[in-house]
Amino acid sequence: MKYVLTDKQKNALYWVIDNLIKSTFQSIIEDSEEWGLGEMHEFELVNSIQDIKINRIVTHTNIKVYVDIYTPMANVFEREDYFEIISEYTYRISETIPNVQIIINDIILDEHN
Repeated sequence: MKYVLTDKQKNALYWVIDNLIKSTFQSIIEDSEEWGLGEMHEFELVNSIQDIKINRIVTHTNIKVYVDIYTPMANVFEREDYFEIISEYTYRISETIPNVQIIINDIILDEHN
């Protein structure tokens, strides 16, 4: 199925997905508080994320959401390390919005936080 959206629909979709990302971010942080030593790497990875912001949304055959990950930790984790977290975002958000795919656009060192 091809998605063709008006500007008003794109703005609404952006708002909905942004709110889902924020609530998923909070939910994953809360879930991580119960993780044990076996999940220490994932726990540190989750806690290294300061913020996740939508860079752009592309709608064609599915909904691709490109996000920027902000972290205050320089060179601690590789880009590939974040794929596991992003796949969890995709899974949780796709329960609400089918055919959504979250993609890392950039990982940005946020030196102010």
